[in-house]
Amino acid sequence: MQNGFQLRKNLDFGGIDAIFVGHALVVGVKMYFDVKPTGCREHISDNNEKRPNMNPCLLCTNDLNDGNVYHIFAVTETALCEALCNEPRYLGVTPDCVKIDLYAKETSESVRVAAFGEGYDITDKSKERKDSEGRRYGTMLTVVAYGIPRKRAVEATPGYVKEDGCRVTTFKECSEDTFGPEVTPFTTRDDSIRRARERRVPNEEEEEDAMTASAALPMLNEALYGAASKNSPRLIDRMAADRAIAFIQRTKRIDGGYFATT
Repeated sequence: MQNGFQLRKNLDFGGIDAIFVGHALVVGVKMYFDVKPTGCREHISDNNEKRPNMNPCLLCTNDLNDGNVYHIFAVTETALCEALCNEPRYLGVTPDCVKIDLYAKETSESVRVAAFGEGYDITDKSKERKDSEGRRYGTMLTVVAYGIPRKRAVEATPGYVKEDGCRVTTFKECSEDTFGPEVTPFTTRDDSIRRARERRVPNEEEEEDAMTASAALPMLNEALYGAASKNSPRLIDRMAADRAIAFIQRTKRIDGGYFATT
């Protein structure tokens, strides 16, 4: 729900606006673009004056070399519950915890402050080795896709590959590479989304296969996705949010290698 996304307003509630905290590289997820094929609840026909819908969806893959740059917001507890509880059943998404690579250059300093506090020195290599098991990764609440997109969605091409092999996607850059930039009058982008949608309408065989439990629900590696260590930072409490907000207000900046190329 980054700025510019149509559902971003769901993060604000009761006159309290969500606060953008920074970027974070979440590992173990792969980005797809849901192009809303015919029969989908959000499908918009070609003869409709509205633009065709296209949403990102992130699927857990059991592979730490799949990564996506998230936009992180601090929100009120009420806004969080409202955003999650208003999602219809069987939408294909579910709230879950994902794993943040806190040492990645894509992750903002403000997010590390949320995880560790301002006294933590990210450049201390001895500390990095010491914490590689328990504190390199933090956990954060988000929404992920629970079904395999198959031909219902377009797989995002990685924007770049890091030196450690992690294939990184970002919504704006990868969606522009796939469908075209978000500039008026949108005609080229809209046509690209429609063509992708038409190519990926599932046939009856795929539809039936997608309804089986083995096809629809990937079996996740608990050791990879869990936060078993009591030392793993949880970015899901008020203290973590308050630390990040205070850091941003004091420094007047949000760092992070979001546009890194390696």
